[in-house]
Amino acid sequence: MNFAEERIKRCNDNWPRKRIKHHLVRLYGGGTPSTQNPDFWEGGDIPWVSSKDMKVARLKKTEDYITTVAVENSATNLVEPGSILMVVRSGILKHSIPVAINEVPVALNQDLKALVLDETLDSDFFMYWVSGQQKDLLLEWGQLGATVDSINMEIMRNTLIPLPSPEHQRAIAQYLDKETGRIDGLIEKKTRFIALLKEKRAAVIDHAVTKGIDRNAEMKPSGLDWLGDIPAHWDTVPPTVLFKESKERAHEGDQLMSATQKYGVIPLAEYEALEQRQVTMAVANLDKRKHAEVGDFVISMRSMDGGLERARAVGSVRSSYSVLKCGPEVEGRFFGYLLKSSLYIQALRLTTSFIRDGQDMNFSHFRKVRLPRIPVAEQTKIADHIERETTRIDGLLEKTERSIALLKEKRAALITAAVTGKIDVRAAA
Repeated sequence: MNFAEERIKRCNDNWPRKRIKHHLVRLYGGGTPSTQNPDFWEGGDIPWVSSKDMKVARLKKTEDYITTVAVENSATNLVEPGSILMVVRSGILKHSIPVAINEVPVALNQDLKALVLDETLDSDFFMYWVSGQQKDLLLEWGQLGATVDSINMEIMRNTLIPLPSPEHQRAIAQYLDKETGRIDGLIEKKTRFIALLKEKRAAVIDHAVTKGIDRNAEMKPSGLDWLGDIPAHWDTVPPTVLFKESKERAHEGDQLMSATQKYGVIPLAEYEALEQRQVTMAVANLDKRKHAEVGDFVISMRSMDGGLERARAVGSVRSSYSVLKCGPEVEGRFFGYLLKSSLYIQALRLTTSFIRDGQDMNFSHFRKVRLPRIPVAEQTKIADHIERETTRIDGLLEKTERSIALLKEKRAALITAAVTGKIDVRAAA
């Protein structure tokens, strides 16, 4: 039995089957007006839809707009409101088939198609029908391309779709509007809570590494904008007092290391396993790579965005990176938090005069930001405090993220059950 037969077998046996093409009144394609012609874009008021806009069920606005002249003189078409918009060619098709209904006239880029359906196939029902059977339909319709995946439109048009009466379809769509709206509201609340928890986590770290954890400590001005007031027994020093740059070349047999904001500096093979993807490996100038030991800090090209990373294993990093050795006044965990804190990252960004994304940051930038010098024992206490607080917050984050995942699963299961007739929404209502 093939994918289509398996999918249809799971549908209500009493619903009649008909091919999608028999419900199609019109099928629109899209295109991209020339970006070299200002008459096509400047002052445009017609929403131009691309896959990046397809994140909502009801589409009213887009990131880009084109002019009437562009519609009249390019490959795109003006699509009437109430049509089904479907992404048919994009890298995101590996995971889903984004579908939406346009509530205003729109034009499409080449990655989308618009379907105008007859009165026997309700647009809202069809949108839910596609959304509720993503995995099955991707297997049926999907075709792999050299650069992006796409939907085989001929297979899509000839797909059998089991349908109840138009009145029943509308009842299903209305039921799902209500139930998914309720679930989406819960997801939105939990998503906002996650944002607040992440803000709290960052604030805990920022305060502890710049103010300490003794609420009764006497304070004094640090003389540095990014530090502000600091405990009176702290002082500030050039980074070279605490860290030394190492230019030691890679040792024979050193494993290749990847400097990541998410995991720190870890073996490349471990990073690929964690991310479940392969990273292009450098093959030139391997003899110029730098050796790093556990606990060293590494300045990478992305340090301006996410701070300095700490090495979790022994190996070698790119020759353009800077490796820092900790001095005797450095507690690695404390500076691991400080050198990735949002306040420090802001200070680090001010040392750069470049704008071009991806340009390397190096030791010359690092040495411009003075650092607090704190007794090592106090650094240990602060690091312990941060670990306790962030562990508690991380637990709440994990619990909330799990609950969102469960809500999304419930939402998807509800849609699938409704559009295949596994639940009678009229009885549920």
